Parts: sequence; structure tokens; C-alpha cells
Amino acid sequence: MMVTTRAQSKGETHSEPPRVEVDSPFALHYIDEGAAHIVYDITPQRALEFEDGDFEGSTSTERSQTGTRLDRRFKAKLLRLRKDVPSAVSVRESHKFFIDNIQPLFPKDSLLEQGLCGVSSDILRKLNECLRRDEKKEFPRDQARHGIYLAEDEPHGLLITNMLCNDEYKSCDFKPKWLLQSPSAPPAARRCRTCALRASRNPEPNHSTESSAFCPLVLTKGDEELLSDHLEGALEKMRGAPLYTPDEVRQVVPYLMRSPILHRLRELQEHFDQEGPLQAQMGSERFRTAMTLRDCTVFIKIPYDNNEDVELRLGDFDLKSSGAGKADYWRNTERKLVEEGWYTATEKLSRGSKEAGFLDSLCLRMQLPLSTMQKRISAQMVSNFEDAPLNSST
Repeated sequence: MMVTTRAQSKGETHSEPPRVEVDSPFALHYIDEGAAHIVYDITPQRALEFEDGDFEGSTSTERSQTGTRLDRRFKAKLLRLRKDVPSAVSVRESHKFFIDNIQPLFPKDSLLEQGLCGVSSDILRKLNECLRRDEKKEFPRDQARHGIYLAEDEPHGLLITNMLCNDEYKSCDFKPKWLLQSPSAPPAARRCRTCALRASRNPEPNHSTESSAFCPLVLTKGDEELLSDHLEGALEKMRGAPLYTPDEVRQVVPYLMRSPILHRLRELQEHFDQEGPLQAQMGSERFRTAMTLRDCTVFIKIPYDNNEDVELRLGDFDLKSSGAGKADYWRNTERKLVEEGWYTATEKLSRGSKEAGFLDSLCLRMQLPLSTMQKRISAQMVSNFEDAPLNSST
């Protein structure tokens, strides 16, 4: 998918954010998308015309000459655009939150740089046309993303640091999620919050799903061998990423071990939420900040030259909204993990089976010895389920 854009040229002043419009000297290439955003690469080239669901190169000499006049603020940047989803916060509001609330918490060189960018409704409509056409192609847009498109009334996007692969390095990204246990998890919990949620979504795991997963608790555990084991499987199965060799994984692990960034992220997650989703004030800025910190992304550059350092940055700090049913979703998700036994690995007991949960889970908590309290609570839970009559509707 390619789309042309329009931006300020070198001779123009920069008192306003750069602006992306139709009919200009560089193209937008679809890179990836998540639940709330789509990311495009910005490629300098002559103007393009729309044809067959993509924008194909124009042969116009007059237009191609404008290809040398590029705003330097677009170089080495990706364009991140907001989808039209009910819980989304405006790009300007989310960016202000990042500048005021997130940026001061971390060293500057540990975060992806980002800046506001104006986006015309015309370019958003054309991008949405491309998305709709891509849904019908031989290699279509991910089925799970069908029917959700860019917000055409959103006047801004974000320009972010380009961490894509090139001739000098590979790159990858992953979400560290909850780096410590949920404050509202039960005392007998055998899974961390992230692993409990994964187990609930994949109640019958197979080798494929398990090998691509990892427990976020290992990221700050300080065990190099354990981190290598978890990270290797995650990198090999990462969506859209090139395959990583064991040597490349071993190149990343020492850097993750030395870097204070993830430890700082863990510390901040704990600082902003000490109550958990079952007790916290969902609409408070502190809890929304905590949920934002729990959904950011780690971006890694792995140089082909082993003498160069690995680069790690954090990004995707989108302000989380508690509106549009999101607060209920957070609370109900946590309640399900507690009440159905996903935290305690007794989910099968809660569904009427006398078998315990999957004790071969990757969760680091599963590998720890049971405390006296956990043994006592787990035994009581088993006894309660054995004594209770089974509900015929389950």
C-alpha cells in the first residue's frame, strides 16, 4: 500500500507542525497496525497516482522534480495514525500526556522521539480506501483488523523514530506488559497477571503458542540463561520479524541485563498502581498512567556488526481512556482471572474438573516453590471444589 503526501519544503518555516496531504513528494507504505493505530513508512519519491488499491508511480516530469524538496523533519521517521475506535483518545491529547507525564520519567535517549504532525482528511480517506481494498486481496489485511479504519476526523498523527530493519541492523519489538504481579491478584497466585491472561485466552495451549510466549517477570529477574530461553522463542515467532539466530539473541540479552530501562518501567508501574483493577479508581490519572505504562512497547535495534551496541527504546505510550466501557473491561477481566482460577492455576477446578491447571506454564511464578500460605489456600480450594455439587450448566 502506497500513498502520496504533501509536506513543507526546505524553504518553509517550522512554526507549525509538519503537515501530510495528498499530492506531495513522498509516499506512505503500510507497515503494521495494532488495536488502535496504524503505522506507515515515509519514503521520498516522486508523486504517485492511485491505481488498483495502491498508489503507483507517476511519470510526470513536473511532479517528479518536487521529490528533492523534502522536509527534514520527515526523514528517518514513521507516521502513526489513530484508528476510529470508541476508547481512543485524540492524538493531540495523548501527545500532551506523553510530553507532560511520561517523558520526564525516563532518560531522553531511552524513549522513541515523537512529534505532532498535521494530517488532511483527504489523505485519511485515501488510506482507508487502501485498507478496504487490501481486505480483498490474495494476501489481505489481517482478518481480525477488518472493518476498523482510520479516524477521518482526526487532524493529527505522530511522527516517531524509525526503528525498522535496514542494511546495518535488524530490529524487533515486544510489549513487556505487567512487569510485576497485579496488586489485586489472590495470595495463592501461581501465575503473574500477563501469563494468567494468556492462559485464559488459550485454555488448551499447544507447542506453537507456548514457544512464542514469554513471562515478563524474567525481564527484570537478573537471570541471563532464563532470559535467553524466553527471549529466543519470542523473537523466533515474532509477527513480521525476520528470524533471529541464537547468536543474535545472545547479543541482545546482556544489553537487556545491563539496561536500567525495564527496571525503571517496573518501578513506575508499581508506583502508579498499588491497588489493582479491582480496587483502583479507574478514571484517576494515576491508574490511567499505570495502564499506559503496562501497554508500552520495547523497540530493539540489533546491529549486524557485533562491535556495535544494541539500541533499546520504549514507545507507544498512548494515554488510556477509562471511558467507552474500558473501565468495565479492565475490572471484569481481572475479576475473571481471579474468580475462574487463572491466577491460581486452578481454572479446571473452577469448571468442574479435579485436574489442576497447566503446571508447565512459562510463568516464572510457576517455577517458584509454593509458600506455606499458597499450599494451605490451594488445598482449601481443592477441598471446596470436591465438596461442592457440580453445576450442570457449566
